[in-house]
Amino acid sequence: MTGTATLLHHDGTEEIPRFLGAPGAALFGCLHRPAGVARSLVVLCSSIGAEWKYNYRREVLLARRLAERGVAAVRFHYLGSGNSDDGSPDFAALVAQARQVEAWGRAESGATRVGYFGARFGALVAAAASADTDMPLTAWGAPGTGAGYFRELLRIERVGRLAEGSAAFAEAEEPRVRLARGEPADVVGYPLPPELYDSAQSLVFTELAGTAPRDVCLVEIGGDGSARRAAESLTERGLRVHASRLVEDRSWWLHDADWRPDETRQTVRNMIEETVDWFLTVLPT
Repeated sequence: MTGTATLLHHDGTEEIPRFLGAPGAALFGCLHRPAGVARSLVVLCSSIGAEWKYNYRREVLLARRLAERGVAAVRFHYLGSGNSDDGSPDFAALVAQARQVEAWGRAESGATRVGYFGARFGALVAAAASADTDMPLTAWGAPGTGAGYFRELLRIERVGRLAEGSAAFAEAEEPRVRLARGEPADVVGYPLPPELYDSAQSLVFTELAGTAPRDVCLVEIGGDGSARRAAESLTERGLRVHASRLVEDRSWWLHDADWRPDETRQTVRNMIEETVDWFLTVLPT
């Protein structure tokens, strides 16, 4: 386990970056530690590919705000992404990585209570990593199923090729063809490992999240009713569910020509504050 320089903020909070594991298979993690004693820790599980990139800043802001409010938070990069070492993990490996980072965050912060956060595909990872526990879970834009998530992602990729023109569309090989051959496919500018694609086909968010009584916060991005449907299913299973909806005129997950820094967007600030407030109601500080 090696690290780089700790960043100390003026409010006394710290950001502690580390490489976890042996060289060649090391995860990059960053612990956001409060100024005082941290009784609780939130593990942040990112999405993948382009969504990982475009939601990254919001997760940094969320982790910093949790630390400011007295809750430790830990972020990390999956193997094969960001600053972590190379790898082509399947879904089970992503879940194992989240639990590895949780263990490090607990030991480093001294927290005894843990909650999980996941954005988009990361919501599936967070739900699975905290399954069969009473750990609070927050999900931003959780997909109903893994198969549905990749169906939507591949549809976006197809639309992008069509927008480039008929020649580009005709020359580019369908990602599903490459995945069926066991080869990684380029999807919206990022490689999709066949191991991850195949292992996610049977995933159902409510089944992963609803295995034990606990508190769940669902934030729907847009207006497709997914959070309401998931909330109804989880409530029937005895979970305590809070659901809300974010409506944005522009894409939340992918940048467009009118993109502005997340710090300047009121919707982002509101979403982060709502998420932090919810965690403070279900975790000791």
